Amino acid sequence: MNPLTMERRAFMKWVGVNAIAASLPVALTACVKSSADVSEKAETSKPQASKPIRSDGFIDVGSMGNLSESGSFRYQMANGNSILVVRQLEDTTKIQVFSSVCTHRGCNVGWQINDQDIFCACHGSRFSASGEVTTGPAESPLQTYAAKVEGDRILVKLT
Repeated sequence: MNPLTMERRAFMKWVGVNAIAASLPVALTACVKSSADVSEKAETSKPQASKPIRSDGFIDVGSMGNLSESGSFRYQMANGNSILVVRQLEDTTKIQVFSSVCTHRGCNVGWQINDQDIFCACHGSRFSASGEVTTGPAESPLQTYAAKVEGDRILVKLT
């Protein structure tokens, strides 16, 4: 037997082990928390200096014009947290506001205009337009915030 030849079984084992080892970095990278916005059309406002909190507890996070074609925008708070502002489906003059952090592993979520839901690209969780889980692995709904529209301005109560 030639010393440079290898039995078929040993060769297949060697190929299999190396294929798994080569794909491990890709698999681990896919599970790392991503801060990328999952909605290509969603706009993100720039981090805001501390906006004044009104006497009724609301802050101004933008205008209805910020909702653009996608029907949503992300508002970055001065403390690093962000919220997702979404135009209501049944009444486009009203909005809903959610934490933009998925309840599964803390990745950012985004509004999907075509599917009319909120999607987390990290692990595939989906939330209804009211923030309820429709597809796991997330088990808890998104945190919601009181919001209202005054004129063209969107006001959110973050407490």
